[in-house]
Amino acid sequence: MKDASLFRSVLGADFGRLATALQRHYDLLPGQCIVVQGTMMSWLRFGALRLFIPFAPINSDHVQVRVLNSGVRDTQGQICYRWEREFRYPNMTQKTETLTKPAGIASAQPIVIDTFSQPPAAITLKLSIEENGRVLKQVADGPQYAVFGKTRIALPNFMQLSTTALERALSDQIIYTEVAISHPLLGRLFGYAGELTITN
Repeated sequence: MKDASLFRSVLGADFGRLATALQRHYDLLPGQCIVVQGTMMSWLRFGALRLFIPFAPINSDHVQVRVLNSGVRDTQGQICYRWEREFRYPNMTQKTETLTKPAGIASAQPIVIDTFSQPPAAITLKLSIEENGRVLKQVADGPQYAVFGKTRIALPNFMQLSTTALERALSDQIIYTEVAISHPLLGRLFGYAGELTITN
């Protein structure tokens, strides 16, 4: 059977409904990569939060962002999608990495698992296509875990985060990205938004 990229596999026939820029962004097999970069606004409600979530951004109205996305295989041979982000603030460059994997659990909805190394955690995301294929929406919906090596421990509800990520195709080259992270008790925690251009 011919390999399919993670998002093409998860979305099935609906993947073809996505706008060209979104297909280019997400249709990556192992060994393939794409770079998107541009300027974004980032915000952080509680500065101390970065002690617990080091990948949280800092407040900036104008931060240069570069993201290298690539198709990879994990240690089990599954096709995954890796995000390597650089937020280039005036006084520092913040680098973060996320690996999006097949969910590995039965669901009537298209879902994936986002895994983080700092802190070691995993969040189930539900995917949906909106605005006639111009928007790919990813929201936290399902189990969230603390990760210890190959072991996942389900987080109780009070420790879980709400996440919403929208990627909107503005042209065949430009994507508007908006991400917001919140907590049911603490409210909005951090996020970022801005235009990124596909450069290769």
